[in-house]
Amino acid sequence: IPDASFIISCGDQTHTGESAVEWAATLSPKAMRNLPMATTIGNHDNRGTTYRHYVNNPNSQLISTNQAGNPYWFRYGDVLFVVFNTTNINVFESHALAERAVAANPDAKWRVALFHHDIYGTGHHASDDDSYLLQGVYSSILDKFEFDIAFDGHEHYYGRSYNMLNNEIVDLDYSVNKATDPDGTLYITTASASGDNRIYDEPYSHSWINYSYMSPELVYSEVKFTPSTFNIKTYTVEGDKLIDEYTIEKTD
Repeated sequence: IPDASFIISCGDQTHTGESAVEWAATLSPKAMRNLPMATTIGNHDNRGTTYRHYVNNPNSQLISTNQAGNPYWFRYGDVLFVVFNTTNINVFESHALAERAVAANPDAKWRVALFHHDIYGTGHHASDDDSYLLQGVYSSILDKFEFDIAFDGHEHYYGRSYNMLNNEIVDLDYSVNKATDPDGTLYITTASASGDNRIYDEPYSHSWINYSYMSPELVYSEVKFTPSTFNIKTYTVEGDKLIDEYTIEKTD
């Protein structure tokens, strides 16, 4: 994608959380040195304190009880991105972050959440007790502040949820890969473009999953916003095979 504006990474930029060598490996490719990268803290990053020394995040929450780093928000065009730290059990800080970000950007046409844990995810992580706890907490925050889309990771297994509101599936026409003025939030579980993807004997059939793609193939997603549309296309890294596409249109 030669005209990409920036890269979104949904956590676990490193494996050990402490290694400067791993950060050097993450940032060494030429493209990674020439594009801004919006990162969030994953459970592996949270194992140490190296993360905060390698990022320069804007509008960072100044006070945080988490040692790895602080959550933040940024605005790009018509889109407000709020980047949560789901490794931090202090959910009051996450609520306060969303409240401040939305108050500072009342005219943003899109609200997008980024975090690591796949609260409406594709594989076994989504069934963990901590994921159910995070699902209750963060879905409530995203519902309250009317987020349109959430990107997460953790599972290494790509998927796209139904639109979710009040922890229930929103009644939409899901026979086509497009929604117009939908209620609720669309959750995208990103896979890996650079490492291993998780393979199970059988795909998980969580009730909230609209589409999933379980394969050892590395994948990436191209995301485009206009004032009235959101579009995501997900491809394999090798061969650029299109495996998923979805569009949200706003008429109001």
